[in-house]
Amino acid sequence: MNEDEIKKARLRALAILTDRDKTEKELLDKLKKEGFDPEAALDALEYVKGYGYIDDERYARAFASYRMEKKSRRQLEYELLKRGIDKEVIREVLSSLYEDVDESALIAAYLEKKLGGTLPGCLPDRSDEKAWAKLYRHLTGRGYTMENIKRAISHFT
Repeated sequence: MNEDEIKKARLRALAILTDRDKTEKELLDKLKKEGFDPEAALDALEYVKGYGYIDDERYARAFASYRMEKKSRRQLEYELLKRGIDKEVIREVLSSLYEDVDESALIAAYLEKKLGGTLPGCLPDRSDEKAWAKLYRHLTGRGYTMENIKRAISHFT
């Protein structure tokens, strides 16, 4: 590994981070994909970390804070894992963010937006089992627990 490649990798890492924040994994993957030697990529990562330009905990907190009203805790956890954030960091960040959040209230707000009306008026008729099954599948697919879904809906039925 030569000094020229290290310098190029550092400059490229800085340029990549001007577009948007990245996780350590995303930056390393991008540098390797662009053909940088793995050692040069690691050096560039340490270089930008040294200046505080990359911080996975800060990234996870900002990412989750921005999306927590639209996504379930489980969905956020999955998306952060995909981006290469450490499980323990995710657990700490989400625990602190969701400390005072009632997920059933988030579900109710989501349902009002999704179903285009005010609850309970926009909910399916109780006798329409297919519509209710579809609604429950949709919400569990978004990562909400059955317990929270039932709690959210029970306020309105």
